[in-house]
Amino acid sequence: MKQAREADKSDVHVATELSSQAAPSTIDGHVQGLPVAGYAKNVDQWKVDMVNQNKILEEKVLRRVDELFAMFDAPSFGENPPEHQPSVDKRCVAMARTHFEDAFYRLNRAIMRPQRIQGDLA
Repeated sequence: MKQAREADKSDVHVATELSSQAAPSTIDGHVQGLPVAGYAKNVDQWKVDMVNQNKILEEKVLRRVDELFAMFDAPSFGENPPEHQPSVDKRCVAMARTHFEDAFYRLNRAIMRPQRIQGDLA
């Protein structure tokens, strides 16, 4: 339990470092956004921090999924003890990965709230 709390604290620290590295140009609590069509030119700092924290959480979850996928590459018998033999459903792991990616995409989109592109598209 204590290790989990320490890990959470370090994640926030890393996310803060990421946000300060990724967007050093702040104006009155806003960050100058990327030149991506549909996204705001100035973004609140809290939004950048929140998305960076979400990206760290997403990476942790995806690394756990990668561990499950790695089990399929391990030999089924022999030197591999029974507890490390593939006993999970690869299709379900793949579906979980897709759902996790989609969930974090939607969380970050909810925070940044991109808009449709206005004007002539040509």
